[in-house]
Amino acid sequence: MPDKFAIPKQKIRATAKLAGAGDLPIFLFLAESAATHLGPERPSDLLSTARFIPVVLDDGTFSFLQVGSILMLSVPSESESGESLTDDYLAAQGATTLSVEICLDDKTCFSGTVVYVLPEAQRRLQDFLNDLPDQFLHLRGLDVTPVRQGIIQHNPRAIQDL
Repeated sequence: MPDKFAIPKQKIRATAKLAGAGDLPIFLFLAESAATHLGPERPSDLLSTARFIPVVLDDGTFSFLQVGSILMLSVPSESESGESLTDDYLAAQGATTLSVEICLDDKTCFSGTVVYVLPEAQRRLQDFLNDLPDQFLHLRGLDVTPVRQGIIQHNPRAIQDL
């Protein structure tokens, strides 16, 4: 018999890169409806609202991860961007797209794209990074979402507007 008080969740596969512990394959559980925006909960919503998140490890063990220990979380891109953040929608909003490279403390480096919408006078990468609502940065074009800490490098010639 289904529990009438249970909150429906979507189970998604992810890989958490943990400080001092390497990569950990996990399953996350996201609500069908987000508390702060329309649509389903995103991994970044979970990371920005909790100090500990419930996960299931590959061997089926239930555990909790301290959000502060997560350097990077790799997830399917559709679970972070959703259907509402299409290229057409972002272009209509006058979004800025920048290619960046991020290097973490453990010397892991990877490239991706940040996309954001800000007023004309505040479209520098520095403005965007300083205005992030939480401590994670979402990269498009990879199956990577929120990245914490690290050095962000940007080549100004790679700037393009959608």
